[in-house]
Amino acid sequence: MSTSFADLCRDEIHQLHAWFQEWFRGECPDTEREFARVASALAGDFRLVTPAGVVETRETLLDKLRQAHASRVTQFRIWIDEFEGQIETPDLCIATYEEWQEHTVATKLQTTVRLSTAVFRRSDKAPLGVEWLHLHETWRKDQPNELR
Repeated sequence: MSTSFADLCRDEIHQLHAWFQEWFRGECPDTEREFARVASALAGDFRLVTPAGVVETRETLLDKLRQAHASRVTQFRIWIDEFEGQIETPDLCIATYEEWQEHTVATKLQTTVRLSTAVFRRSDKAPLGVEWLHLHETWRKDQPNELR
């Protein structure tokens, strides 16, 4: 049974977010080898549009991630829901999903949800054979006003 491009993208989304959880919790070592997981998954021309409307380059995002190692060691959880492969060509796939995060803010457990649209490109250099080319996140409309 062959795996579709969209299936590879879904697996990449889940695996990278599992890595984010381990990274932010400090459950994996802060080493070049460990960090290569995320660095090799993002295309050289990768762009992120944050929920606040800020455009970040691959380099900016990697710098922020590197500094965030073990920054959320208590009560942090991240998971993916509602994945859908939207458009698939031989070389590109557009997918949507919800990114849920649960973390403690000022001793209160808070849950947030981002609606995400990701564009992937095939790449033999990426961990699962697909690299992140573009990611656009927005807060779901029922999020607290301070997040929107």
